Amino acid sequence: MTKSVDDLDYYGILGVVRDATLHDITNAYYALAQKYHPDAREAQAHPDALAKFKLISRAYAVLSDSNQRRTYDQSVRQLSSSQIREAG
Repeated sequence: MTKSVDDLDYYGILGVVRDATLHDITNAYYALAQKYHPDAREAQAHPDALAKFKLISRAYAVLSDSNQRRTYDQSVRQLSSSQIREAG
């Protein structure tokens, strides 16, 4: 099974732009975490809240760490380039 860039779009998951600051990433994470945390009342209305919360947490863990973010950005660029070559 091949992963696409969309499957790995941590920026999209958090709703931030690719050049977002750590402050922007943190604010987005906290807003989404409050909404989807399994103990939150609002999350109880979403059957997939736990899975979404885990994905949001993973995205934040990667994007909030400068080394992991750099590695992630490089891998997304490589994946994107290979998909463009395959489509061409």
